[in-house]
Amino acid sequence: MSVVFYISGHGFGHASRSALVVNALGELAPELPIGLRTTVPEWFLRANVHRPVNIITGATDTGVVQPDSLSIDEAETARRAREFYAEFDTRVEREAAILREHRGTLVVGDIPPLAFAAASAAGLPSVAISNFTWDWIYGGLPGFDSAAPGVREQIAAANAQATLTLRLPFAGGFDGMRPLEDVPLVARRATVTRHDARARLGLPSTQRLVLATFGGHGGSVPLASAADDPRQLVVATEYEVPRDAPRHPNLRVVTRADMQRAGVTYTDLLAACDAVVTKLGYGIVSECLANGVPLLYTLRGRFIEQEVFMREMPAVMRSRLIDREDLVAGRWGDALDALLAQPAPASTLRADGADVIARRILARLQR
Repeated sequence: MSVVFYISGHGFGHASRSALVVNALGELAPELPIGLRTTVPEWFLRANVHRPVNIITGATDTGVVQPDSLSIDEAETARRAREFYAEFDTRVEREAAILREHRGTLVVGDIPPLAFAAASAAGLPSVAISNFTWDWIYGGLPGFDSAAPGVREQIAAANAQATLTLRLPFAGGFDGMRPLEDVPLVARRATVTRHDARARLGLPSTQRLVLATFGGHGGSVPLASAADDPRQLVVATEYEVPRDAPRHPNLRVVTRADMQRAGVTYTDLLAACDAVVTKLGYGIVSECLANGVPLLYTLRGRFIEQEVFMREMPAVMRSRLIDREDLVAGRWGDALDALLAQPAPASTLRADGADVIARRILARLQR
């Protein structure tokens, strides 16, 4: 038996949650061979997957094109999707051959349609895992259907070939995907206390810390202006701050090397902060929710997933929208005050989805 994961190369969110599922599988079935088919950089996969895997580099989908953290190039998104799906049948044949070469017995996809079409062509079962489908995302871009005619229909037809769909919270799409089961959040939890994480990283123990994270597009959101406000110390990784940016006494850059030396994870850093300032996306929303960290967010173009988050977050976590103009100008303080004054919701969501999904995958394998 072996499992091949197909992972969308759109950002790191799909790879991050797939890594958690792979790690959970490793706990339950340490001898199970696993392959990862994706364009996500190997360094990210090796840093987040804690068991041996075979990385099979290759394009699985096209996602959306983001020239910076807060915008979508809709025309380029449609162009790339049109070109990718114009050769879809050939890609399916190629992927089916790869699955046979790697002796796959089950395909898991988050959430490239190619995964399910290739699995079907190879005579293999497949499991879809996501909180959205790409035909639904593209449907939120007004010019997509005219620029890439028939693509959303191709995606829906490929998705419908999944043997089982495991739908995460904050969901949209999934038309025609059956059988479908709802599963809990897939999210990391902090491994050290807030006090210990701050101490290990040399961060002040009582000052308001605000983690700024915008997908690693360094400089998309100037952080120095927000750091001018004495109400908070702004914390960011090196991926959010240009290398040549002047240092600010109230802006602390925590590098990956810093975290490794301190024995803390990015999630430990997140959980040690009083709030996170970000764009909306499944990965950051789920980790804030799982670790009880309030979320101050802005919007990024016409990404329809955001509407689901905005509708459903208030019932399960403290969250607040900040206007993009105020965000970029660094006028965060008043919005953060209002966010932190919110009462915590009475309910929350389970965050053990990786374990639940791993057990469902094993059950499917053992059929």
